Amino acid sequence: KAAVSDQEGEAVLYSDFDGSGLGSLANRDLRHAGVVMSNSEQVKTITLDNFYEKEQILSIDFLKLDTEGFEFAALKGAQKIIKAGKVKFIQFEFGGTDIDTRIFFRDFYLLLNEKYKIYRILKNGLKEIPKYHELEEIFLTTNYLAELK
Repeated sequence: KAAVSDQEGEAVLYSDFDGSGLGSLANRDLRHAGVVMSNSEQVKTITLDNFYEKEQILSIDFLKLDTEGFEFAALKGAQKIIKAGKVKFIQFEFGGTDIDTRIFFRDFYLLLNEKYKIYRILKNGLKEIPKYHELEEIFLTTNYLAELK
């Protein structure tokens, strides 16, 4: 097992049960939802930059991130390939998990907007976010799409 992050090494992966879809490097406080992150295990962490290089990948058409609050860390660990324009589309989640990791939508916007157009994915299509505003800080799980300019 390996977790994608912003640095290579080891970290603790927390979950409510073995094989849970809520596994996260953040020890989330979900008591309000009746969930207790009672399981933990040591995992290896990798960066997308190093994985890309090691696997000799030439380009990525679509990168989907659903890392339960560590999407921003995963993107920080992919800065070489992002800045080089090697990833055409990035889909990432932003929401309640980012409360636990203390990440704001502004962090994603500042990391990506130089190279990417950013859209909120809605049920009836895409809504472009051409400029950051505090109103974008909606901590309900929302999917975003970043398109290489």
